[in-house]
Amino acid sequence: TVLADGPVAYYRLEDPTGTGTAIDSSTSGTYPGTITFDDYAAWPKLEQPGVGSNSVSFHPYTDGGGFAQKSYISVPYTTDLNQPGPFTAEAWVRPLSAGAAGDWRSPVGNFGGWGDASGWFFYQSPGPDSTWIWVQKGGGIWVGGVPIRKNQWDHLVASSDGTTVTFYVNGVNSGSAEASTAAPNSGTAFCIGQRADSYGYFDGNVDEVAIYTNALSVAQIQLHYQVGLTNFY
Repeated sequence: TVLADGPVAYYRLEDPTGTGTAIDSSTSGTYPGTITFDDYAAWPKLEQPGVGSNSVSFHPYTDGGGFAQKSYISVPYTTDLNQPGPFTAEAWVRPLSAGAAGDWRSPVGNFGGWGDASGWFFYQSPGPDSTWIWVQKGGGIWVGGVPIRKNQWDHLVASSDGTTVTFYVNGVNSGSAEASTAAPNSGTAFCIGQRADSYGYFDGNVDEVAIYTNALSVAQIQLHYQVGLTNFY
């Protein structure tokens, strides 16, 4: 279903344990990702239950020596994954926890950093009332506010026609914003498991990440969600 809508990059995250590469399952297969493990090669964990078959599970933690351990997947910068618009970003995500105050997390993003504020990312707010938010800091865009569901899968999609971006959670419109002035990322890697500027490391599973160079319609987004619901393992 996803391939039928022509993603420019598609990470099914069904890669076998022991590999260091996340395959790009799009038609071209042009943009594989590099899997960065923590110092003990404990995380991320591959071949975890997900949509279609497997997913990847991330877990940031502090080891016995007080060192922060982080894991993520990164794809080198390319304009195809960093369009000013139109574009669509899509992922299935399953948070295992919410951060304490100030601990914001991101399952997928291509954010250039707070200094230049370019790019975008899905955000999980901290605290007991944690929610999903779509952010394009360079355009002043923060939309969403749908509560997360710990240990449950949610389908996140942001669809931009270059003028307006709309954020969908589980096929439901969760907010729109004017996006014509949003700044596309101009040099940072595209990341899964963090927001791409070495911050916001995610705790949970991510699956079926797709990037498109067009704005998916509401009907396409809802179909992807419905098909995904029938294919959990």
